[in-house]
Amino acid sequence: MDQQNFQKIVLEKLNNFELVQDQMNKNISTMSKSIDGLARRMDAIEGRMDGIEGRMDVLEGNMERLDRRMDGIEGQMDVLESNMERLDRRMDAIEGRMDVLEGNIDRLDSRMCVIEDNIDGLGRRMD
Repeated sequence: MDQQNFQKIVLEKLNNFELVQDQMNKNISTMSKSIDGLARRMDAIEGRMDGIEGRMDVLEGNMERLDRRMDGIEGQMDVLESNMERLDRRMDAIEGRMDVLEGNIDRLDSRMCVIEDNIDGLGRRMD
């Protein structure tokens, strides 16, 4: 190979290398822009996640307050149930006393009838 052909080949290789290097620089620039875009998107996502985290904290606080209220309501329901059971027992006792009262009234009515009959009988004898 002669000197001139060698130089020509070297120049072609250098030109090809420069073209490849230019293309790589363009690719690197494009990748850099893509990475910058991804970084901006990640920042935006991070901001949104921070917002969601704040909202979750608020929601957690609301849930804790609701849980405390529910515990209070459960306590009130327990008291109400206890009062209803006590009322039911008292109503049963009242029913029992009313049964006794009805029995006493029946006996009193019978005695009154006997007394009325006796008085009527005495009244007729006196006539």
